[in-house]
Amino acid sequence: MKKIIIAAILSLAAAPVFAQANVSTVGQLGLGNVQGTFQDGAFNVSGTGQVGAANLSITDQVGIANLSATAQVGVLNGSSTTQLGALNASGTIQTGLAHSATTTQVGVGNVSITSQSD
Repeated sequence: MKKIIIAAILSLAAAPVFAQANVSTVGQLGLGNVQGTFQDGAFNVSGTGQVGAANLSITDQVGIANLSATAQVGVLNGSSTTQLGALNASGTIQTGLAHSATTTQVGVGNVSITSQSD
C-alpha cells in the first residue's frame, strides 16, 4: 500500500513539469472567427492568424517567458492580449476597416508592437 501511495504522490508531483511548456497556434480563414487562449505555465508561446469577416482574438498569458503574436486581416477585427510575468512580448497587426486592439502587460521585460492599417 505504501508503494502505491508513494507512486501516486510522485506522479502528481511530476505532472506540472509537462504543463510548463505550452504552445498555442491557431489559423483561421473566413467569416465569423473567434479565438481564445489562456496559458498559465512558464514557457508559453501563442500565435493567431485570422483572415475573414468578423474576427476576434483573445490571449491571456501568465508566467515567465511568454510570447504572443496576432495578425488579423479583414472587416471587423478585434484583439486583446494580457500578459503578466517576466519576459513577455506581444505583437498585433490589423489591416482593414473596424480594428480594435488592447494590450496589457505587467512585469519585467515586456514589449508591445501594435500596427493598424486601412
